[in-house]
Amino acid sequence: RFGEELADVFTTHIMILEDEGFRRKLRRGIDLHGNGARALVETMQGYAAIFAATPDATVRERAADVEDVLQRTVGELLGVRLHNPPLQSGVIVVASSIAPSEFVRLETEKIAGLVTEHGGPTSHAAIFARSLEIPAVSGVSRIAARVRPEDELIVDGLEGAVIVGPTRAQRAEYGVIRERYRKTRGRLDELRGLPSETRDGRKIRLSANVGGLSDVELVRR
Repeated sequence: RFGEELADVFTTHIMILEDEGFRRKLRRGIDLHGNGARALVETMQGYAAIFAATPDATVRERAADVEDVLQRTVGELLGVRLHNPPLQSGVIVVASSIAPSEFVRLETEKIAGLVTEHGGPTSHAAIFARSLEIPAVSGVSRIAARVRPEDELIVDGLEGAVIVGPTRAQRAEYGVIRERYRKTRGRLDELRGLPSETRDGRKIRLSANVGGLSDVELVRR
């Protein structure tokens, strides 16, 4: 549904579970106290702590992958099945954080914006939102506790701003900004066929980073 980039995330999750070093630690935990779920929690929390302690922000975000694998695997052991409620069109999703396994269960075609308390621009939720062109802002302190389901929000993914309960003037202002953004995107589309060069004739080579087939159409556009 989302293409190879998101599928590769779950390939990584499988590799974590199939890693022989991980499995050895898991067996030792089971031999120690005979509880599979406890052994899984203790082993994976050790891995997550290593990721979380690194100074590299991108690597720190991978601690969320370990947590996602942990939650899903414990859920399998306990027979827990999670289902997202149906969304209304134009909804803004507000959450403490969004794991890859939670993201794929969302009706993304109905989502107008995404706001999370944790995570950054290198989190999977942020990356997936960008690829789907969903405005998203992350790192908003205590946002999940500050808003109610019926609140109206404005999510400015360009400036990284979230407005809860916007005034009539703010709604009008952001309506103009949104229309201006759409027109700018339209003008850029008109330039697609022109040569990549500066006004004084210097030619620029345009390259793209393609991680899977799903990126090709975006690159062409």
